[in-house]
Amino acid sequence: MKNFEKPLNAGFTLLEVLVAVLVLSFGLLGIAGLLLSTMQNNTIAAQRTTATFLVQDITDRINQNLNAIKPLDKNNVPRTPDYLNSVGTNNNCYGPAPTGQCANPSAVAEKDLYIWNALIKNSLPGGEGVVCRDLTPDDGTRFSDAQCDNLPTSPWVIKIFWTVRAEDQVSTTTTGGTGKIQRLTMFKGGT
Repeated sequence: MKNFEKPLNAGFTLLEVLVAVLVLSFGLLGIAGLLLSTMQNNTIAAQRTTATFLVQDITDRINQNLNAIKPLDKNNVPRTPDYLNSVGTNNNCYGPAPTGQCANPSAVAEKDLYIWNALIKNSLPGGEGVVCRDLTPDDGTRFSDAQCDNLPTSPWVIKIFWTVRAEDQVSTTTTGGTGKIQRLTMFKGGT
């Protein structure tokens, strides 16, 4: 007579397969969440990089037109520096006199601010910028509410505001209360 032995379990039970699929699906969900978070952070980082380049742009423009930020005119009469709290105007000039069409440093400043604000609006969602003097530069939420004190003794500050889409918002550390307004503030310094 033949001796029949019970065969050893060769394979997986349905329960083992279900547990393996469950563990794998949790791992894939974690990877998908990490990928989404990375994409959101990359979007915000790209916007901050763009804002930094825009701050450098207006800083270079101001440095090329220092007469426009002097607090006194040529007769030593106090004046408001031309770059303060303005969005600029398109006056169709392209450079300072005598080689360009701009009649004076104020016209250059107006054109600079116009171009700079157009760049901000085209480069950042809901973008706005302001050049001002401010002792407390980390306040304000928009150009209309930049909260610049503009005291003659305050340092020059460049503020850029933009909106981060709600789906790209990964933290609540932004300003403005709603968690959607981003602000980049840089000091120009000097007088």
